[in-house]
Amino acid sequence: MWALSGVAPALVALSLGALAVGAAGCNPTEPPFHNAYWDNHRDGLYVDAANGEPLFSSRDKYDSGTGWPSFTQPVEPERVVTSSDWSFGALRTEVRSRGSDAHLGHVFGDGPPPTGLRYCINSYALRFIPVEELDGHGYREYLSLFAPPPAQANAATINVVLSDDGVRGDGSNGAGTPSVVSDGPALRASAEPR
Repeated sequence: MWALSGVAPALVALSLGALAVGAAGCNPTEPPFHNAYWDNHRDGLYVDAANGEPLFSSRDKYDSGTGWPSFTQPVEPERVVTSSDWSFGALRTEVRSRGSDAHLGHVFGDGPPPTGLRYCINSYALRFIPVEELDGHGYREYLSLFAPPPAQANAATINVVLSDDGVRGDGSNGAGTPSVVSDGPALRASAEPR
């Protein structure tokens, strides 16, 4: 029954708590909307609760409306393994941690771009490390995941300047010859890059 290979059950029990140990070993699903990370919106790394291996990034997390933390992809695909799961009488794709063999959740093909995948993961299988604490917890190499994107050159903005100088927009008086309108002011527009 114990599915966390290579990890002493007593050590895992101390760090995860009874619910998490039972859940990680028996592959159940925690209740939707009543778990630690379904609505966590902070930047950071989600690591395997059993062994600390990085699994998912908040940058790949999205609100799937299901009540479980959902991600478009793992941080490093080789850290998770998938297999067919026929529980509940339907074929699903189970996701497990390669390092601890802990049940993480399931992956579905109804996610958003860029992958089209939804990794629906149980909070009990994860531990969240906020981005500001990554270095202190030994995850410095993952800080680059949270760096702001490089600045992109913006297209030039055009301001339209209206002036009341008595000259038509085409520079003429309406008869085709340049002149100042004498019977009242006209507005002239010019484009100025910003």
